[in-house]
Amino acid sequence: MIARLCHPFVNGPWLLLSVLLFFAGCKSSEYKAYVYDPVGATLTEDKPLDAYHRRTIGFAEDGVWFTNEFAGARLNDVVRVAPFEYELLVAAENTPINNSAWYGFGVGRGGVPGLEGAPGFDDVSISGKGAEDGLREVADSVELTLRIKYEGGAHRYQPTIMERVDSEAHYIVRQIDSLQTRIIWQGVQNNPGLEIRVSLSQHPVLITAQRLETTHSLQDTLQAWQNLFPFVRIDTAGLSKEGRPIPGLTISQNPTVKRPTLMVIGRQHPPEVPGYEVMRSFLRRFAANDSLAKTFREAFHVVAIPMANPDGVDRGHWRHNARGVDLNRDWINFNQQETQVARRYFQEKATSLGQPVYAIDFHSTQIHLMYPIDASIPLQGPAISTPWFEHLLAPSTGYPFDVVIEPFDTSGPVAKNWFWRAFGIDALTYEVSDLSTPAQNDKAGVIAAESLMQTLLDALD
Repeated sequence: MIARLCHPFVNGPWLLLSVLLFFAGCKSSEYKAYVYDPVGATLTEDKPLDAYHRRTIGFAEDGVWFTNEFAGARLNDVVRVAPFEYELLVAAENTPINNSAWYGFGVGRGGVPGLEGAPGFDDVSISGKGAEDGLREVADSVELTLRIKYEGGAHRYQPTIMERVDSEAHYIVRQIDSLQTRIIWQGVQNNPGLEIRVSLSQHPVLITAQRLETTHSLQDTLQAWQNLFPFVRIDTAGLSKEGRPIPGLTISQNPTVKRPTLMVIGRQHPPEVPGYEVMRSFLRRFAANDSLAKTFREAFHVVAIPMANPDGVDRGHWRHNARGVDLNRDWINFNQQETQVARRYFQEKATSLGQPVYAIDFHSTQIHLMYPIDASIPLQGPAISTPWFEHLLAPSTGYPFDVVIEPFDTSGPVAKNWFWRAFGIDALTYEVSDLSTPAQNDKAGVIAAESLMQTLLDALD
């Protein structure tokens, strides 16, 4: 049976005051989060960003151009080293930083066309010499060799390419074949980079570290859901530091009735697209019109912030927000505007919709990994992660991934631990492998949602 949960600070105002004073006094303190964090990762006061310029760079000798003038791009410089051979510099927004070496750029021939016809690129704005001429006809394709060298990190993501396949502006997105890529080594630093061989015809292509999912594509997704499903309500949780909306999502059969609430957050780290894809499929499943989803919505609400770091996503950052900070290390001090927005939104929804019962923070990493709260930590509500894993990872569900489970305590400054501190509830950091495909991620999200719905309904009995 799901009991009514209580705020953990229930022992009176003096305890609450002492806790607040403790946190205030630790504003500049380092906290332990994960062993792979560099020194300084959990210091979340503003940090300066390194210089980065949006521009299109053309090479007249080859008739080839490169651009980073679109949301989600990350390309710092290009140097021609031989005919149709180029070195591309990709640098982190600042350091120290956890290595998530995101890159994204367009490359084409002849004039510099717009890319408005490409799916997900309605917000692309490309300018530069030749743009007014449109696309000039190019008779034959050429083979380009592109060597990406990283500054502040090392190679992590296998490239994807968006390319036009016919005269009707139909595009496909695919992973570049491993035969077209190889790891290269960068001088004395011995940091691995990436060499890509790509065939370029008359149509430009976009090459990105993962599928490109910007704030614009999220807005399209949420609007489509709201139009399709009567149970989905979209609002704005608040604004990012640069003024981008941070969308909030509620899935509810009847928001006027208080019920236990599932809380979800994602995309704190911009390059972690596989986790975002699983989360997107996961949330959509709760809005379906079948008997399981309806039964669940009659007993629970779902509240989500699907993209907590819109500035970092649209800027093409490796990990940080527009103030150079890892948001998922700011859930104790709340120095950053985006974590303040998320905290306020979840607290307000808990008051208006009902006491939270479970929380999930979606991410991506090198393997499929779950970070639940350690079973020894006391909860003021039911333990959800353990029975959910038992159900989800059973062979009968068809869940497509083998998962490593690593329980953690609640001392670290990450979102999962804040949900426990704020509401006393069980919570989980849900990590998806960098190498998973969109089809696998869609399937995983559906199965995870169905399994969690059943687990929570069982806990209610």
